[in-house]
Amino acid sequence: MRVMHLVRSLFVVFLFALSISPAARAQAPVNQYLSQIEGYQFEKLTEISTPETQAGIGPFSRVILDDYILLSYSRWAVQPEAALQPPPLQLEIYEMKDALGAFGVFSIWPSLLEEVSLKRLNLSVDNYFSVHGLIFWRGAYFFHLSAPDTSSHSKPSLLDLARVLVDAIPQLNLHPVTVIHLPKEGLIRESIRFYLGESSFALNEDFPEALAAEIGFDKQIEVTLARYTDDGHELFLVGYPTAALAEYHFVRLQNALQGYFSTEGVYMKRSGIIVSIFFGPEASAQELLPKIHYLPTITWLYQKDPDPAEVTRSNITLFFGFLQQTSAFIAVFISLSLGLGVTAGFARLGILKRFPQILQKGDPIQLKLH
Repeated sequence: MRVMHLVRSLFVVFLFALSISPAARAQAPVNQYLSQIEGYQFEKLTEISTPETQAGIGPFSRVILDDYILLSYSRWAVQPEAALQPPPLQLEIYEMKDALGAFGVFSIWPSLLEEVSLKRLNLSVDNYFSVHGLIFWRGAYFFHLSAPDTSSHSKPSLLDLARVLVDAIPQLNLHPVTVIHLPKEGLIRESIRFYLGESSFALNEDFPEALAAEIGFDKQIEVTLARYTDDGHELFLVGYPTAALAEYHFVRLQNALQGYFSTEGVYMKRSGIIVSIFFGPEASAQELLPKIHYLPTITWLYQKDPDPAEVTRSNITLFFGFLQQTSAFIAVFISLSLGLGVTAGFARLGILKRFPQILQKGDPIQLKLH
């Protein structure tokens, strides 16, 4: 059993080393979805299967893409088969680690491009249409569709292609826990921003630095920003992996507020794993904050990859632990074998000394064969 445990440990270490190798990662499966779509021709223009080597892609910097965990990027020229004439539509696909990463980059896109006028089209998933094209997300994928003609005349062709893509990808749009718990009344939907790390959260320049330092970005948290009413008062919902962590950072945030001065009020509330921070008048806070209730039946959906260095140390420790146990077992086995051998030898000598007749040979037996 110990040998089997040792072999299993070595196999785990090997698999881990293989999994963190960029060359060993499988290609993004988006190609198989596109190949099943009828009525369109897709021509791949660019593919980046190792985004960690890029300084940035599109409007996203490297550190922001690290927050949301980008796996691959590709750009395509798309032409409807019914109208094979240039110019084709342009399609950008960002494959993220999970649906939360896709929703995150979708939510911050308007801020990065400083979109002023956003419209929603009749699509079954979240989407924005502007002069820069149509953006939406489906499962772990974030899409950006654009056309050479940025006027409203391109809207039907972009919408048709978006519907085809949504139908072709059998994944669900899973919204973050903090987004689900936003109060709906008075919510400005276009204002929702979702952050999964300190770099992406830094895009919001209104949040006080003194408070940001106490949020605890090293605890694998998520933060959702939303604005309410015409005055645009901001509500931040911070989600933690456990209620204990939420309580700990809630106290730290309260202490940080003691030395913070603001022309408008700052009000906080904790409900389960969610800490709510509202910037605005007291009347609005009293209306919004009581509506935020964390439901324990909702599962914490987001979990970042474990720290590779920590996993490596753990696997190495496990391996050497099994190696040490196996070495000790072998040493004990050899010692016992030697001890038993020596004991058996002395016992044999004692018996032969006491009963020497055992060594005496009898007369030879002669056989007459004929």
